[in-house]
Amino acid sequence: MTVLQLLPVPSVSQRGHASLRVAIIGGGATAITLIDAIELHARKEGLDVAITVYEADPRIGPGRAYQHDGDYGLLNRQACFMSIKRQDPGHFVDWLKAHHGEELASQEFLPRRYFGQYLSECFAQQLGNARRRGQPIQVVAARATSLSVTAEGVLVGTAGGPARSFDRVAVCIGTAEPHDLFGLGCMPRYIGNPYPMWTRFAGIGSHDHVAIIGTSLSAVDAVLALAAQGHQGPISMLSRNGLLPAVRMPHHDFQYRVLSPELMAGKRDVAGNIAWQDWLRIVADELRAQGVDMDGLSEELAPVQCARARLVRHLAAAQAGAKWLPVLVDMSKDYIEQAWDSLSDADRRAYLGNHHCVFMSLCNPMPPQTAAKLLQLLESGQLSIRGGLETVQPVDERSFRLMHGGGTEQVDWVINATRSETGGIGKVGEALVGAMVGNGVAQMHPFGGIKVEFGSHRVIDRYGQPSSQLFALGQLASGNHYYTSSLPMISRQIERLLPALLAPHYEQVKLA
Repeated sequence: MTVLQLLPVPSVSQRGHASLRVAIIGGGATAITLIDAIELHARKEGLDVAITVYEADPRIGPGRAYQHDGDYGLLNRQACFMSIKRQDPGHFVDWLKAHHGEELASQEFLPRRYFGQYLSECFAQQLGNARRRGQPIQVVAARATSLSVTAEGVLVGTAGGPARSFDRVAVCIGTAEPHDLFGLGCMPRYIGNPYPMWTRFAGIGSHDHVAIIGTSLSAVDAVLALAAQGHQGPISMLSRNGLLPAVRMPHHDFQYRVLSPELMAGKRDVAGNIAWQDWLRIVADELRAQGVDMDGLSEELAPVQCARARLVRHLAAAQAGAKWLPVLVDMSKDYIEQAWDSLSDADRRAYLGNHHCVFMSLCNPMPPQTAAKLLQLLESGQLSIRGGLETVQPVDERSFRLMHGGGTEQVDWVINATRSETGGIGKVGEALVGAMVGNGVAQMHPFGGIKVEFGSHRVIDRYGQPSSQLFALGQLASGNHYYTSSLPMISRQIERLLPALLAPHYEQVKLA
């Protein structure tokens, strides 16, 4: 029996009319983190909040990123920085100690499935907490497909059930699946979504030649999954830039010496913008102030790099405890949203065309253990990594021809492990976002996702007005906030939006 089968069936009679009715659309890590923050805030402020979660997947919590899919896929961030509780950063490690022992909890980079288990258990605890306070969390086991604003509130509908009304709705539908760039969806040996890899790759012959489209973290996972399953045939990773993720280096605590909110405010021009070149200078000045040799970093910004040489260089830097990458990652975590907000549209377009791929490869690094396995596969000759990918065409039902910067090659299987586009909506959110835009409660953002008010994440309607009832988190808000996928950044977004999500009804929903 699953957690969902133990839940009460939602009904109007179960709702107290004094409650603030909040719907959360999506059931992944962002939803679990949001529920935790709402419950904490409600307890502190004496609020009565009724939460409903819309999620078709019976596994609430793990989502696509943290599902049980073998031990080859590691968390790309140290366990000590993974927690749904912003006020308790050691919560995940404490959970590991309690459930799996000190030895596992002492490891820096763990299989992602452990974090998935943690999320599931956090949700189970949230269910118990809500039940004890007399306001059970309701779960609608269906995909939300429509959303409109009426006089009664925000109306959320599904394909197979009646629409329900809420006072507030937070849309956090997660990361979109890879886009089928080459129109291969109908081909029998094309795998359009690699997760879960343990089952999706089961039909691949042990000596087949496999092409993996993409060189980001998902593509790295695919290589490791094939290797773990005993694959002996050639594996080709291909993308337009051929850039692998950087290698995670030991964390360094530091105090900012240049960058500050006051500096940013002083740099804004009359239009409120900071030029991209000014941002580069600020970042370089901060790195120099932290003792980083900038002359030695010039090769790190090149849009095309030799994959093997970069792996060797980064593994050596990780072993030596180099400071430049962890400082850069922390700077991006702390300031990338404000930096993106300050850029003009012209600078944003130039950045996406020239620097986005390099930035994403640096600020989403992989564990050193993962990098070492890739290097071993490269040196054995089983793995090749190529840039300049141009086309992928089916030859027949059993093979494909790929054209890239180094020529052409023919393969037996193609796995699409590309990074989802910034602000991509994907199939999960297509109907919902289409309905929101169609009825005017939202509008698309030219740089991805839908338009939201910067900071509060309030969704902006067709008239340019931010809603007091509707919010969007994560990749759906990336047009205004750019990089929205890391758990620490999601936690900070939730902390910012919580007052807007709950404050308007304080007087109406305070417990007697």
